[in-house]
Amino acid sequence: MDTMPSKRSLVALVGAESESRTKLAQAVLRGGQGVVICAGPPGCPLLRGEECAIVAGVDGVVVMPRLPDATTSDVAIGLTRCAFEARTAIAIEPSAVHPLSRATHLPAGASDELAGAIRDLITAR
Repeated sequence: MDTMPSKRSLVALVGAESESRTKLAQAVLRGGQGVVICAGPPGCPLLRGEECAIVAGVDGVVVMPRLPDATTSDVAIGLTRCAFEARTAIAIEPSAVHPLSRATHLPAGASDELAGAIRDLITAR
């Protein structure tokens, strides 16, 4: 019997550098998924109407919680577009992603718990 190894899903963590992003990346890796880090807007190609190679190449996008006083309308638009373009989109609250987007909104919590929820959401789709 020929068995193919299961495909390891790839998750993009989108948001400003923070301790919570680093801890979540470590937890996602421990859970067996690959991680790509993206700072997101304002340098995002989605804001220029272009395709984002990161979003196109990953199984899911996790938009990290917004940082206080760091979310302009351009950043909110870019993060919402990111969630809209993703195969699977997850926004961790508090989020700048529009509540009516396709993203699943999760409350902030322990990194290992979030990583498990992320894995479940991505593998379910």
